[in-house]
Amino acid sequence: MRAMVVTKPYTLEERQVPIPEIHKDEALIKIAYTGICGSDVHIYKGETPTAKPDVITGHEYSGVIEEIAPGSVNPAGLKKGDKVVGWIVEACGTCDACLGGHTNLCRNLKCYGTQVDGTFREYISAPLTMLYKIPDSADLRLYALVEPMAVAVYAVREAPVQLGDTVLIIGGGAIGMCAALAAKMAGGTKITISEIASEKIERIKKMGFHVVNPKEKDAVKSCMDLTDGHGFNCIFEASGAPSGYDLLTKVGSYRAKAVNIGMNFRPSPLVTREIMVTETGIKAIRIHQQSVFGLTERLFESLSEKEQRDLYSLISDDYDFDHLKEAFDFCVNDQSYCKVMVKVGL
Repeated sequence: MRAMVVTKPYTLEERQVPIPEIHKDEALIKIAYTGICGSDVHIYKGETPTAKPDVITGHEYSGVIEEIAPGSVNPAGLKKGDKVVGWIVEACGTCDACLGGHTNLCRNLKCYGTQVDGTFREYISAPLTMLYKIPDSADLRLYALVEPMAVAVYAVREAPVQLGDTVLIIGGGAIGMCAALAAKMAGGTKITISEIASEKIERIKKMGFHVVNPKEKDAVKSCMDLTDGHGFNCIFEASGAPSGYDLLTKVGSYRAKAVNIGMNFRPSPLVTREIMVTETGIKAIRIHQQSVFGLTERLFESLSEKEQRDLYSLISDDYDFDHLKEAFDFCVNDQSYCKVMVKVGL
């Protein structure tokens, strides 16, 4: 089968690799769509030291079951031809984090596309316990967004956003926009996104969210004005930029709840006095828990037409598998995109 391998920074090489063998309690899945995540771009640029050499990157996917290993324990009753999405973490199950119920923090964690081969190939194998059947009528292109949306749902639940909370998202990329949608579903109000890219700002406005553009107006004043001087109850940092963390410390209400989602490789000093005077609590998330992935898939099954349209609008660019290198270079060089979706097969 065809696979795209990151062999060195800014280099993708197409290879013919064996179709994965499946063992008891595993399924073979034919990949339909896989999205390009910011973490994939970091790997492509050679910025992720934990990525294994010559890795097949990618982890946001939807597909169809091609085969289930004979004799498998299959409590969900999955079968050949089922449309599925899948959790993306291989956890050891024996470390203190796993035993404490936090497999996403496994000390021996292996994530698709980083420590183990991912989804930019025609087939993957996966344990049946990590697969979730989606409706037969489901659009596989839309359901490839379940994984990034699960990150946002996890962040919103961890804050947590409560009914009536005012919400600020710093960064209007795919995860930031997913966080805005998840916060809205959770009952957040005055949902505001801080963003400087004009194309992303237009998307934010079309979806009905408030915008703060730090390049045009003082961001702190704009945020305080939007909240009648009170500051935001919940803040999500999804840009990974040092300026984003600085803004986070200055626009929280008393006892604000802040969650770090963005991946940052640069030092980002925090003025602790700013968060001390409001008792702002800051936490971070890593990927998401499997239970959250499962409930996000269920969430997709109950989306309203408006919510479906909003999610579709996050897919700013589509590429086919033959042009994956072009898609990655686009992500490196053009900051206007939100979610780049790659059609692999079917």
